[in-house]
Amino acid sequence: MPPFVLAAAGILSGAGIAAGAQAAGREVSPVIFGLVLAVGMLALIGLVLLLLRLRRTAALYEAARQAGRRERQLLEKILEALPDEVCIRDAEGRVILDNGSRHPAGTAHPIRLDATPNARLDERERRILETGEPLIAREEPLITPDGQVAWFSTAQLPLRAETEGCRGILSIRTDITDRKAAEEKLRVYSRLLEQSNVELRDFAGVASHDLQEPLRKIQAFSDRIRLKCGDALGPEGLDSLERIQNAASRMQTLIQDLLMLSRISSREFQFVPVDLGQTLHGVLSDLEFRIRQTDAKIEIGPLPVVEADPLQMRQMFQNLIGNALKFHKPGQRPEVTVQGKILRVQDYQLPGASPGDEVARIMVTDNGIGFDEQYVEQIFTLFARLHSREEYEGTGMGLAICRKIAQRHGGSIVAKSAKGQGATFMMMLPVKQKLHPEPEGAT
Repeated sequence: MPPFVLAAAGILSGAGIAAGAQAAGREVSPVIFGLVLAVGMLALIGLVLLLLRLRRTAALYEAARQAGRRERQLLEKILEALPDEVCIRDAEGRVILDNGSRHPAGTAHPIRLDATPNARLDERERRILETGEPLIAREEPLITPDGQVAWFSTAQLPLRAETEGCRGILSIRTDITDRKAAEEKLRVYSRLLEQSNVELRDFAGVASHDLQEPLRKIQAFSDRIRLKCGDALGPEGLDSLERIQNAASRMQTLIQDLLMLSRISSREFQFVPVDLGQTLHGVLSDLEFRIRQTDAKIEIGPLPVVEADPLQMRQMFQNLIGNALKFHKPGQRPEVTVQGKILRVQDYQLPGASPGDEVARIMVTDNGIGFDEQYVEQIFTLFARLHSREEYEGTGMGLAICRKIAQRHGGSIVAKSAKGQGATFMMMLPVKQKLHPEPEGAT
């Protein structure tokens, strides 16, 4: 029986007893009367306290109900804003929460996760509930209501209760139709680019080899004409013949450089430990005549051992040292310094190295004519020339070949210079190779 009923009954019964005793002419004991009154007062106080507690409980319940409503409204707004379709169902397949019917604006091909609001779980979903193993990023095509094919990535996660195991399943579906279309377009472009590169390399190789023979004939017959008919040609004829020979020689050099660039891009190679110090000494031996001719001073510091292709490292040093000897100041002795140091990748990025990896920094510095730094990228471009052929010989491919070699080794090469102040070329090469590249265009 509720306390306020007991309190009212106590008060009324006490008053009734007292009134009955007085009506019977009996005298009511003051003790009994006081006791009855005290019981009634206590019951009344309890009633008041109970009412206050009920009111407070009702207020807390209402506050909790309002908070729950706000949280649900917030959750619904979040789900509405998501570009993905989200559905939560219990173990019986009943939908607890679903935003699939709202067709968020970010979804290009809205499809409900469930054809019916309370569809039974399929075999895949039952397996997820039984094993507790989620399904992550399952990509599959679906037919949209307008008959188009759309691609979706689906993730399904089991929802567990603390003591009763899996109690439901959360399904999230993301529209990846645009991404799939972009990937397919990228694959097409990649195949076309790959085919184009292969054809270009084949053309460069075949054309270069085929052009060698006509050039050799031009050089051979022009030499024969000079020997047999030189006196009859006269000064003007000899000058024209010399121009023909010079042009043939330049074309031969250009063809050889093209072949070198083609080999760098297409030749399959394995990285092996290369002592850069020994490699450089071999290059200096090959350039001995030019070094003596220019009276050049070459200073070599300690150079590290790196994993690389030996022939390409030799080609890189030959191009850099050769450029330093070629672009020296007239009347001044060329001075070239080569230094090496092992560093750790920290504040810069290298394609073939990760933060913390060891990299070799190789610096080649000369006291030559230098160049304006506005051309710092142009000098690494194919056929780029900052000077005329009359001033300096060459095809303008040496530094482009150096950059290609550095890139094939997961490294980089940059230059710093000022006009008339010499130049410094800095190569960064991973000490340990991670790329192990296949030839470009290989499948």
